[in-house]
Amino acid sequence: MQTKYRQTALIILPVLFIFFSYSLKNSQGPFYLNTRYDPTYVYLINSLNLSQFNAIGHFDHPGTSLQVIGAAAVKINYYLYGKNPNVYEDVFENPEAYLNMIFLFLLIINSLVLFVSGFLILRWFDNPFLSILIQLIPFVSFTVDYEFSTVSSENFLISIILLLIVIFIKYSRDDSTVNQKKILILFSLFSGLGLVTKITFMPILVIPLILLKGIRYKLFYIVLTLFSFAVFFSPAISNLNVFAVWIKNLFLNDGLYGGGQPDIVDPGSFLINLKTIFTEELFFTFSYCAALFVFILVFLKKQKQRSFSNELRLLLAFFSAMTLQVIIVSKHYSPHYMVPGLMFCIPVLLLCINAVPEILRFEIKGYVNYFYTALIFSVVIVSVLQYSKGMKEIKVQEQEASKINSFINENYNDAIVISSYGSSSKNYALMFSTTWAANQRSNYINIIDRLYPQKLYFEFWHNKIFTSSKTNIVDILHSGKKILFQNRYPESNDLLQKELSTLYGFKNAGLKEIFKNQNGESLYEVTGEQ
Repeated sequence: MQTKYRQTALIILPVLFIFFSYSLKNSQGPFYLNTRYDPTYVYLINSLNLSQFNAIGHFDHPGTSLQVIGAAAVKINYYLYGKNPNVYEDVFENPEAYLNMIFLFLLIINSLVLFVSGFLILRWFDNPFLSILIQLIPFVSFTVDYEFSTVSSENFLISIILLLIVIFIKYSRDDSTVNQKKILILFSLFSGLGLVTKITFMPILVIPLILLKGIRYKLFYIVLTLFSFAVFFSPAISNLNVFAVWIKNLFLNDGLYGGGQPDIVDPGSFLINLKTIFTEELFFTFSYCAALFVFILVFLKKQKQRSFSNELRLLLAFFSAMTLQVIIVSKHYSPHYMVPGLMFCIPVLLLCINAVPEILRFEIKGYVNYFYTALIFSVVIVSVLQYSKGMKEIKVQEQEASKINSFINENYNDAIVISSYGSSSKNYALMFSTTWAANQRSNYINIIDRLYPQKLYFEFWHNKIFTSSKTNIVDILHSGKKILFQNRYPESNDLLQKELSTLYGFKNAGLKEIFKNQNGESLYEVTGEQ
């Protein structure tokens, strides 16, 4: 009976997680606000492509696994709620509805994985405190929490890593009774799936290489992981050569997205990013330093001992993955790139709690649950504080993004609005996503033109005004209507003015700011003689 109550209690966190994710998502408003469309709308378009067996145009993450999930969600949503005889038209008319269905799929997957992870740990180790801590793994940082509110590769990657951590712990504690061939297949299967979901998963590949005993098993792991990756990548296999070049540029160039100078590392940026990681993610810093402290103790107390215990070996594997994560992210920094490394905070602290007594040779077996309980309360307190702060911030962002759209609708309903990257605009979100639409791009642009005729767009990546409309851009700009520029990134301002002057006949083209929200998104009126 006690076991039954324990298993039932494991439902609590998954249920709370559902409310947590929904409230976080709803606080942010539609997916097209605040550049959430990058990559949310890109995944929607490629999921649509895949659902109709068309080529995938987005493979940067690579994100193929999420596109497969998205394709299933698109098919089901269209079957249940589709109002248009053409699925392409239906998705472009109701993109938010389809994104909500993909989000629901991810929500169900993540909540199930949370329950299964806790259940397996309870079944294997009969410790409810340990089970709860495993379920709390994703909640140590708001950087991780935020991904649960959107449609992103990290959202799915979190579940893959959580299941792998559970398998790692089981293998580490019972490696003598575990079938080596079966565990090898599991390691390779999840590693390939993780890698095809997001390449930031790469540091985790080192963990099985440290845990598996014998060079033969390590080599088999590498081969099987590559095979697993190839299988999961198969929907995008036609882009393999381009993907390989993309990865090469990421490694060889010092800028984001494979740009910048042909230097592997910019030392100045690397050190700044390194400092940011350890000052912004305090729970990560604490667990990382705790592991470092344990290895110092190992060096001082057991330097003559040639082999680690299984738990120390697992700690070394986790610490190595965290270190590689820090190195890679410090090269090209963005907070969400740290998600895989952040997942190891609690497991590392659990291993440290067990390792210190082993190294110092004193017994805490009767007190270990007190340490687990203290850690549970610490994580809960940190999570609640971060959630409260994060909710307030994203609610303000949603309100501010809505303000600028309301201002346009109320005061400039008939104006020509040039939207740019950073604009909270549904039509811009759709147009932006067509860059990765592969062979369906012209089809999608025609649909956008029917839904949002004579809309203009500009962004610093293209450095030009473009449109979905068949109407000449010159005719739209010289129609006599007011012209507004909705923009978040100031570097686009000079580029737009230059474009208007040199290509579209504007004399003394300028920008007059008429509205600005707290998100940094501005609305300008284009000045100058047409």
